[in-house]
Amino acid sequence: MAGELFKESDGRFHVRAWTEIRNERGRTSTERHRIRYWYDGGEKGQDTGQTPEEAVVKAQAIWRAHIDGILDAPDPDPLLLSELVKKFLARDRLAPASHNSYERTFSLLTRHIGADRPLKHIGKAAIQGWLDAMTCKPVSKKSYLRQASALFKYGKAEHFIEADPTAEIKLTVPPHQIRPWLPHEEWAKFVEACSTHHRVRAEFVLHTGLRAGELCAAEWTWLHQTTGRQALTIPKMKSKHPRAVPLDKRAQELLEAAKGIWGEGGRIFGPEGFKGDNLRDNTVTACGKAKVTVVDFHGLRRSCGAHWIACGVPLLHVSRLLGHADVTTTARHYAGIADGTLSAEIERVELVGLAGDGPKPQPQPAVDEQAIE
Repeated sequence: MAGELFKESDGRFHVRAWTEIRNERGRTSTERHRIRYWYDGGEKGQDTGQTPEEAVVKAQAIWRAHIDGILDAPDPDPLLLSELVKKFLARDRLAPASHNSYERTFSLLTRHIGADRPLKHIGKAAIQGWLDAMTCKPVSKKSYLRQASALFKYGKAEHFIEADPTAEIKLTVPPHQIRPWLPHEEWAKFVEACSTHHRVRAEFVLHTGLRAGELCAAEWTWLHQTTGRQALTIPKMKSKHPRAVPLDKRAQELLEAAKGIWGEGGRIFGPEGFKGDNLRDNTVTACGKAKVTVVDFHGLRRSCGAHWIACGVPLLHVSRLLGHADVTTTARHYAGIADGTLSAEIERVELVGLAGDGPKPQPQPAVDEQAIE
């Protein structure tokens, strides 16, 4: 029959075993012998027994393990903003670059709101005040809000907080504008205007689409052969998954040039600890000197993606080569170029039709309208 089988507690840790009867319509009643053990502030676990005696034995063993110090107490639920941030950043699912990005945003958040502020005292007004105090562009504010929202959604999902203080905050940002890139016909002028070291780095990005952080971190151990072609394997940094970028002939020649400048020891494009502090300034300076479209260093990555699309590489493949999390990101940043490629495809189809290579429409038999009526 239902009832308590075992119960022990020292005010901090609790063990309970009991029998419950399940009654379901149309079925014979069944007994379940359940065991539950927990610390104050969070449940530790549960178990079952085939018989009441087995449930009692298991419960006693759990209690003895607690007395002997074998069981580890669970981490207490976060009560302060700093504790929630620490739990969020400790998750294994975050890529290194994402971890660093979240860390920077949360540093700004805790600095404004207060690291020791209780979670239950953080509401919409506190988050809105933090955003209003920022002097950055609306699109940057939206990015900060998105990361803060991820933090509080995590807290709500884990039952650390009752409500998400960012849920009702909406930011209006201007429509997305495609940032400039170097047309392929301007590449030679730009490269010629670069200094020796910057030329190797910049031109390699023009042929591979690497991010600045990926270029700075690139090591010789990343090189391997794929389907008969040398490729650079980019580990999980900003991207969620590693990716391989096959190298064209010019990119392979640039690797040889890098070997002659920086050696073959560790990093490909600079000495150990190279962070690329001047990549942006050097790129803008070279653009001005060459009198071409002015782009920053990330614009060279966009130039590579634009050239791939213009050459007919499918958008999905370009997305994978660039390491975008989703093809919609690629479509948003390269929409104009992709539209131009589609226009060229329609023109090609039209020319094929004019040449008479396409299927010709077959004559339709006359319709007897009186028969239909």
